Amino acid sequence: FLARFAEADGTPITDLDVSPQLPIGGESDGASAFGTFSLILDKGLNNIALPVRPLTPFTAQKLIDKFGVGGDGQPIGTMLAKFDSGRQTFVPYLPGLSDDFALEGGVGYIVNVTEAMTTTFIGTVWDNTSAAPTKTEFSHSKEIWAFAVGGTLRSGDFSRFQTLTVRNLRTGKILRYTQDDSNVYAVAFADLSRLSVVEAGDVLEIRIDDGNGLLRYSVTPDDLRRAFVRIDLHPQAFVPSQTQLLQNYPTRLILRHGFPINSRLMQGYSSQSTMCGASWFVSWI
Repeated sequence: FLARFAEADGTPITDLDVSPQLPIGGESDGASAFGTFSLILDKGLNNIALPVRPLTPFTAQKLIDKFGVGGDGQPIGTMLAKFDSGRQTFVPYLPGLSDDFALEGGVGYIVNVTEAMTTTFIGTVWDNTSAAPTKTEFSHSKEIWAFAVGGTLRSGDFSRFQTLTVRNLRTGKILRYTQDDSNVYAVAFADLSRLSVVEAGDVLEIRIDDGNGLLRYSVTPDDLRRAFVRIDLHPQAFVPSQTQLLQNYPTRLILRHGFPINSRLMQGYSSQSTMCGASWFVSWI
């Protein structure tokens, strides 16, 4: 099936194939035709669209709940993302973090599930061609072509920052998040041609206002399975997990001294990098 993933001035930017939707049965009440469709999802990332107009409005969280719980006791649906044509970026829905939003007909969504599954929808058939998906060949990619990063911002600690950036040091791709009234941030890398955007071991660099805070995180295989990593931000998160005391040689003739920095412990930070307003280069007078 095809579904619209973005539009500008009412014109679709692109139509992409979505997960197969198989009709099970249907009926009509004389005014609207009812249909039952099964939505088939592969393990991992999928493009989807609502196959019918649900009898009650659907939201991102309601869809995640519909996927159920897996054998590990955790929700099968871990991440959902939509394209914001106004901001020209993908907006992820992260269960337990993001604000819920309504799902629309004819709009494509990216969803990640940890198990292959089939889920059934019951509702009225779409009465306009822009909402009704049309059939096309479907192919699934095993690449991690969408990946979300999000977390909480501890109230008060980051009340004055303007922009948060997330950069994949391997690919160089950068996402920017502008602070709003919430205490949550969320961004999503995505490639609709289904090329990989992240791999295990990739280092994600999070910066606050281009220098006032800097943190690096190494992506794990479990993060890839969920297509999402939660990184809560607070001042302690920007403190190195390892420290080292090194010898210094002060004399009366040399009034200023700097402690050398172990580049391995700093994971590439320069001696002039700053975090939360403090300099990593420690001077002694």
